[in-house]
Amino acid sequence: MARSPEETTAWVAQVMAQKVGVEGVEQHSARSIRVSRSDYPPYVAGIISTQNVTAEDVAEALTIDPTIDIVINVPAQGTWRGPAIMAARAAGVAFGGMGDLQSCIRREDARGYVKPEFGFIERGLRQHDRVSGITREADRLFVIHRGGLVDIRVVALYEYELTAEHLREARDRYGQFDLVLISNPNGKPTQGARDVAVQLGVELHMFGSLLGRLNSP
Repeated sequence: MARSPEETTAWVAQVMAQKVGVEGVEQHSARSIRVSRSDYPPYVAGIISTQNVTAEDVAEALTIDPTIDIVINVPAQGTWRGPAIMAARAAGVAFGGMGDLQSCIRREDARGYVKPEFGFIERGLRQHDRVSGITREADRLFVIHRGGLVDIRVVALYEYELTAEHLREARDRYGQFDLVLISNPNGKPTQGARDVAVQLGVELHMFGSLLGRLNSP
């Protein structure tokens, strides 16, 4: 039986209470917890549990508790959709999953937290001469606008060994895309992944080769 929102929030509080650097956790509301830390001031996290996070989910969490610093979605396979990301950013709060909630323990400004992987990707793209803008359609789906050239839809997958199944799951979750960025700097594709990439008509790139690819039609 699925947990109620209150039960999910209580479960997250129990998990966080066991983490190094956490002095205590209290349930702040039915959808939020307050995490007290040994090295920094406390922060408040809004808790969502859904397969696809919407802007309405974010708005509801912030309505229940306006003091939230970060909104997290519990399911590991859940997806943050573009409007939800925009809603969080517009409200000036961070977003992510359970891993991000734990990462905030060691960061003074939880509200300004950005997953390092995504921060690296977005900064590198913004600094590229060919890139005129970036639209975030989902947590791992970036549409790169290249003034004068066609847009490129890129899915970033942080895998050490990118497999055929990873690519098929990404197509099911994110729909059409042109290119896969293997965002793990030590990652590499299997031969099966290369074969499926050909079947799907997508390119596989590491970050350096992606930057070069942006200059081509």
